[in-house]
Amino acid sequence: MAYSTLDTTTDRSVGGDAPDVVVLIHGYQTKPKKAEGRYRDFRDVTRRVAGGGVEAFGAVRHVYWQGDHPFFPVSFLGFPVRPAVAAAAGRVLAADWFNAWSPNQRVHIVAHSLGCRVALEAAREVEVLRRRGVYKGAKIVGLYLLAAAVPVNLCDDPQIFPRPLDHNQHVMHSGQDLVLQTLFGPGSRVGNERGPAVGRFGDPTPGRWSTSFPTDLGHGDYWSSSLVAEHICMLLGLIPWRDLQQRRLARYSAGGGARRLDASELDARLLGARRF
Repeated sequence: MAYSTLDTTTDRSVGGDAPDVVVLIHGYQTKPKKAEGRYRDFRDVTRRVAGGGVEAFGAVRHVYWQGDHPFFPVSFLGFPVRPAVAAAAGRVLAADWFNAWSPNQRVHIVAHSLGCRVALEAAREVEVLRRRGVYKGAKIVGLYLLAAAVPVNLCDDPQIFPRPLDHNQHVMHSGQDLVLQTLFGPGSRVGNERGPAVGRFGDPTPGRWSTSFPTDLGHGDYWSSSLVAEHICMLLGLIPWRDLQQRRLARYSAGGGARRLDASELDARLLGARRF
């Protein structure tokens, strides 16, 4: 598939008047065919954990942005230039996609790795266009950031990615993510950005994110993870909070650690989501 900053061959329309649209965004060094497989994994796992999954919740749209180079060695070593490409893709996504959709529609963005930069840039661009009085499109209501390959300091800077006032932003992170631990820092420094990735420990906290959820997953495991799918489906209202607590309790008990836990302990030990 030929594509530039953002794939303009993809059907950008929503179809009908679906009130909710789930937008999926892949990460760095991910070709369209591989991205489609990851998106399929996510749709499948949400169906397993929550009935019809995200496809029953709303319209689902796939984003394909230039997170790689056709020549693998260039692609592998080219991370330092990709944040700028991701930023440009986010601005196009806001201006050419979301602004063309109905103002009655709600957008939920699920993004992975450097795709989280695309999502954050899109949310910022929507606000910029709105302040200029030229945004008439759909409303972003939630970002779900998986293994975010975005420097913590950018999300702590009110001039770059301030905490939004009009939508929620949820991070899912892992201290076991070796890609973010070993490769992200050097690549970011070459590209004139500094600091650890949000996707390692969910920083900056407290106060920055709507929820911060530790997963202990590897970098490439998020799209097919039942744990992640359950958490996102709960946030979308597809799984009741109490049902999810009971699922976690059943798993914890099956592991030999059974005892009666109160609601706060369930939140902290079984779900692991810190609410701010």
